Amino acid sequence: MSHRKQWVNAVGALIALTAVFFLTLSHREVAPPKVPSESNPVPYVVQKLANLVPKDSMTSKPVVEPTIYEQLPELTYLFALSSDGHTLSPRPSYSRRNLALRRIQAEPLTDGLLEELHGFLLNSTGLDKNGRSDLVEASIKNDLIEWLEDQRPPIESLTSTLVALSEDPAQPDVIRDYAIQHMGSWAELLNESTVPWQSGALVELTEQLWVATDLKEHSFAGTALLSLRRLKGELSARIQQRAKEILENSEYSSLSRATALQLFADRDSQGAFSYSRELLGPESPPELRLTAIGLIGAHSLNVEPLDAPSLQNDPRFAIALANARRQIELRNAENGGEG
Repeated sequence: MSHRKQWVNAVGALIALTAVFFLTLSHREVAPPKVPSESNPVPYVVQKLANLVPKDSMTSKPVVEPTIYEQLPELTYLFALSSDGHTLSPRPSYSRRNLALRRIQAEPLTDGLLEELHGFLLNSTGLDKNGRSDLVEASIKNDLIEWLEDQRPPIESLTSTLVALSEDPAQPDVIRDYAIQHMGSWAELLNESTVPWQSGALVELTEQLWVATDLKEHSFAGTALLSLRRLKGELSARIQQRAKEILENSEYSSLSRATALQLFADRDSQGAFSYSRELLGPESPPELRLTAIGLIGAHSLNVEPLDAPSLQNDPRFAIALANARRQIELRNAENGGEG
């Protein structure tokens, strides 16, 4: 055999051995990964790291708690505000917002929900002081405050919310007036409560109501007088004196002066009757003249003051005059006399 042939055979044998070697490797079984078990536990450090990873971290979405607006979509309709604070356009109707309130009332009053409700009460963004839409806003807030007042145990934060609402000039007048009114009803409820913060809240409400009697615009001072009487449970001498001062001060609104006249009459009917005769003249605002007519009808035996020329042929006073005359006639008939 030639040397060339021997070399070719050797190379062929080497190639064959190499092929067998690689075929053997490709058919070797790979050991399966070790599974944690009692005999082969997961290392402690690996366990601790695994506990720090959110269960849904394998997904692309981060763990995000739903907002209260997502939990309670009705808040958007109740507040007429989007979750980012923008006024809805068009604004929901009163009936739709009232429906939203009833649905919210069926939910648990959590701290988060209560915070949102207080924020809504104090919000004045987008309100047109005395626009028609604000009457709807005032009605909704009034309904909400009544519901919060009914909660048991009483809500401590409601006191500061009512005080802040009553003194905020950015709020529509009717909403501020509602807040002053509710300060009286809230104080009346707290008078019957035993919560530890009761005395402090009553002091705060009383002080703020006396401050409100200095407000000369709208009907704030008159409403404050009524709330003070409700808080005290009676018409005290101090309230009576403040009513007289407001009645005699023409800088106060006619609405507040009319309320003051009615309160003054509760303790001094004869004094109020004298004031009423003076207030029938044309220089007095219509609200005061209407109140004066009513008080004369309630306390007088004489129809003569009702014949004042400034009252005749004015349709604004016709019904009040007729009622007052009828009251005097009935009173005289009972007494057997004539007016």
